[in-house]
Amino acid sequence: MCVKWYIGFLRFVEGHLRTLLIACTAATTLAVSASFAVAADLAPTAPVLKAPPPVTAIDPWTGFYIGATVGWGWGSGASTILPNAAELGIGAGDPVFGPLPGRPNYDGVVGGGEIGYNARFGNWLAGIEADLSAAGMRGSRTAVGATFIGGIFSTTLEQKLDWFGTVRGRLGFLATNDLLVYGTAGLAYGDPKTTVTATNLAVACPFNWCLSGSTSGLSVGWVAGAGIEYAFAPRWTAKAEYLHVDLGSQTVTFFDSFTAGGAVTATSTTRVDIARVGVNFLLH
Repeated sequence: MCVKWYIGFLRFVEGHLRTLLIACTAATTLAVSASFAVAADLAPTAPVLKAPPPVTAIDPWTGFYIGATVGWGWGSGASTILPNAAELGIGAGDPVFGPLPGRPNYDGVVGGGEIGYNARFGNWLAGIEADLSAAGMRGSRTAVGATFIGGIFSTTLEQKLDWFGTVRGRLGFLATNDLLVYGTAGLAYGDPKTTVTATNLAVACPFNWCLSGSTSGLSVGWVAGAGIEYAFAPRWTAKAEYLHVDLGSQTVTFFDSFTAGGAVTATSTTRVDIARVGVNFLLH
């Protein structure tokens, strides 16, 4: 009887222990799962890195620009001095109006500013450019001739160009992305001046043979040339160019106060060559 009761008791305890073990295992599993979930919620979130915005390269060959230039200009004046019939009668034995000087060579520094716009089409560039430059170009020739009333005929021809400007189209090819080779042509304008002075005794004017006159006023002509330009920084270019400027002919007639009806007409043609360097800054 005791043995049966003892065996029954052991079976009762075994059943309850099995139930308790299963419950503990389930509770442990739930606790571990909850711990991992909480840990996952509390873990720091890694920052999301965004790619930097793309850097837009600046094309120095597109858009508006301003710049400055400096260089040297030179020319050889083509001038004619024509006296009328009354003036040719001056000076017995001297059938030619005084002496006629040859062509004066003139040169000097030129420098100024410019503004322009470029449009790029692949390796080709088209644009327009306007510039205005001061010029210190001067030159003169003097010739002496026969004696007249105690003096010697002397004629001086002086030519100068104080300023000029151009408005030009440009067409170029980019030999590399940084090097442009271009040609240019367009309108030129300026104020060339030719002065003719003729006398035999300058200190006695107007009681002897003396006359003078000058051309003046705006002259318009054409310009053509070529150059190279190099982009040495994102917004900066440097250039070297040659221009031939033709401002046409200027004519002036002036009168001799000593000779009744005597007059002289002087005509000069202004053609100059310019070699210059410059630097430009892209505005956009």
